[in-house]
Amino acid sequence: MRFLTCLLCCILLSGCRGTGVQTVADNSSPETAGATASSSQQRQFENAIARKILSMVKADLPGIPARERPGYLAGQIRQIEAAVDLGLLTSSTRVEYDILRYLSTHPPGSPAADFPTTIRQLTSLDDSLDKHERRLSEELTRLDLTIGALAAKNPAAFDVSVHMQQVRERTAYPADTFEGRQTWLDALSRAMFEMQIDWHSLLQTYPPSALEVSGTENSRQTLAYRRGHLHVDLTRVTDLPLFEVRALAAYYGYPGLQSLVKSGGRAQGLQAFLYLPAYSLGWAAYITEYIASRETRHTLDYLYFLKTLAALAMVDLKLGQDKWTADEALDYLVTSTPYSRHRLRLWMDNLLENPGIYLAGTLGKLEFVRIHQRCMVTQGRCDAAFHQKIVDLEPVPFEVLKTRL
Repeated sequence: MRFLTCLLCCILLSGCRGTGVQTVADNSSPETAGATASSSQQRQFENAIARKILSMVKADLPGIPARERPGYLAGQIRQIEAAVDLGLLTSSTRVEYDILRYLSTHPPGSPAADFPTTIRQLTSLDDSLDKHERRLSEELTRLDLTIGALAAKNPAAFDVSVHMQQVRERTAYPADTFEGRQTWLDALSRAMFEMQIDWHSLLQTYPPSALEVSGTENSRQTLAYRRGHLHVDLTRVTDLPLFEVRALAAYYGYPGLQSLVKSGGRAQGLQAFLYLPAYSLGWAAYITEYIASRETRHTLDYLYFLKTLAALAMVDLKLGQDKWTADEALDYLVTSTPYSRHRLRLWMDNLLENPGIYLAGTLGKLEFVRIHQRCMVTQGRCDAAFHQKIVDLEPVPFEVLKTRL
């Protein structure tokens, strides 16, 4: 470590000697200017050491066996803390250091021993499953009450299952022809373009969207999103209700998932080792509801999609604890949402293959809601700048996000 420190010091000092004559401002003494330059050099020095160690961790970690990673990461943290004044780290370097600390207690590649551990790994949240269930139940009740208030003449007599069955029967679907399927795809692409134009105020930066939408057949999922590409299974038109088009546009396009895709590809630094669907899927659901509350002509359409995501989260939780059978879970989805039974079964299949993924998404959404509410209380205005910080930091554990905000 001493050799690394000396080497970086020599590099920094030689760089400083090559900068030429220092200019001193009229209102500053040479002593003050010298102190400022020294402070700047010290800051560069501290950050150079930290970044060197962090880059070594990124290079070394893939080759270290999973069981040895906690000890290795703890050792690297001790090196940084012994060699660096953490108070002098830049914001970006501090985020990397915070991620290193998170990885030391949640080492990448470690198999989850049980469902609670899986949820902690997918969310970065340490709350108990009981607390997650209480929050999820409150969210489902809130969504049902909101849907009832908007859809029923007498909200007090609103029956969720009856209403969802009526929506399922009355909703429009694409024509069961090549032209009908293409029309649905075109409508989705158009909605994504409109979403980016109509809601440009939600973010400060909107690079051109490179999201590709393509149709497939006989897929295991109706919608399969991979960074920059959305595959839509067009086999059954009754799996594609028209009410969900705008919600899908917000969720998968801008300002949803696609806004988290950086032009340079995968996340840089230690962020490349993080897998936190609670952040990405939670952001997409949070921003979709943010739009739903403002686009009042289509609020119900958004809420049907969001209610389904929350219902899937409850199914995820119940199945993960062996409290429901698969048949019970599917029946619950049919009575709680307006989608076809076949579409819901495909969702279920994906859930069974990826336990925790839907629960993580809704828990992430609820966490973003809490962070936004706290921001409103403390700052009063939390829109484009607030949202841009979330997008720019992705992916990070929620505790790291809170400190950065």
